[in-house]
Amino acid sequence: MSAPRPIDAYIRAALEQGRSHDEIRASLAAADWPKRDVEDALSAWADTGTVPPVPRPQAQFSVLDLFLYLLLLAALAASAFYTIALAWGVVDLAFPDPLRSGRGRAESLRWAMAILIVSAPVYGGLVRWADRDVRAHPYKRGAPVRRGALGLMLLIAAAVFLGDAAVLVYRFLNGDLTVPFLLKALAVALVAGAVMVVGRLDLAEATAGGGPRKRAILASAAAAIVAMIGASLLLTELPAGARTARLDAQRLTDLAQGAEALRCPNEQEVLPARLDRTALLDYCQGRTLSASLPEDGDPVSGLPYRYERLDDARFRLCADFADPVALERRARAGGYPRTTGRNWLFEPETGCVLGRIR
Repeated sequence: MSAPRPIDAYIRAALEQGRSHDEIRASLAAADWPKRDVEDALSAWADTGTVPPVPRPQAQFSVLDLFLYLLLLAALAASAFYTIALAWGVVDLAFPDPLRSGRGRAESLRWAMAILIVSAPVYGGLVRWADRDVRAHPYKRGAPVRRGALGLMLLIAAAVFLGDAAVLVYRFLNGDLTVPFLLKALAVALVAGAVMVVGRLDLAEATAGGGPRKRAILASAAAAIVAMIGASLLLTELPAGARTARLDAQRLTDLAQGAEALRCPNEQEVLPARLDRTALLDYCQGRTLSASLPEDGDPVSGLPYRYERLDDARFRLCADFADPVALERRARAGGYPRTTGRNWLFEPETGCVLGRIR
């Protein structure tokens, strides 16, 4: 067993002499002992004024406690990282950058929303559990497991801050000193600062749970996350609309594949009358097809896409889009799906792809 710390030995001896906690605090303060160390050492003894002194129960953490603290840290890391990701995504949608492709931006936002919808409530629930546990068992406040978890919390905040700060510095050096840049920098500072303040409150406050300041910070963070999720849904699509948009994107991708298939070399340079696989193989003179019109047709109705040969060199491919105009607008903003190819062009007014082979 390790030898007791000098402060622990002193407090035990003083209590055995009948000195009160206040007297011991004053003596240790006069000797420049840190207040936190004094309170932690005194917390091991009940303030009964009796001799011999009465020890308090020592903190004992079960495997379940350790698991819950580790889960709390994981939920915190996910919540902090994806709160910043969500904030950056909202900024990118509100202030589109012409130098960056918007492809996949909506999907990234939905991932951030999905993870936050799961991780943020888990983190909030575990914080409430930890605070109640410490209030019910005050001797756990200074336990190594809890202090280690709080230290890791501060480390996570520092890692998130440094990583995102490096990205911001890179963008600044790249000439991106714009309003979106400043908003993203503010998001990083707020999230990292909130995590660090909450961690320090838990470490420093004499009362479990960090007091009203911690509750105010967590409530503000929850309100900000809810607001950003609402803004993200407005700037992208509601769940039902998102599925409809993906189906329309698939239809346009299918039409593009059919148009690309007609680019295969053909000596006669005359479009086929049909666009099924057999007709395409004949048209391409037996060459392996790199693309073709899906034989199962529309992903919802299963009806075949409509192919029309306008003349020997021009063709039209059509599908029943839910909202072709919105599809073209999303494609223009996000870069996906493509609305033009080497030999074709999408017309949102008609829901058709117009193309030619020469």
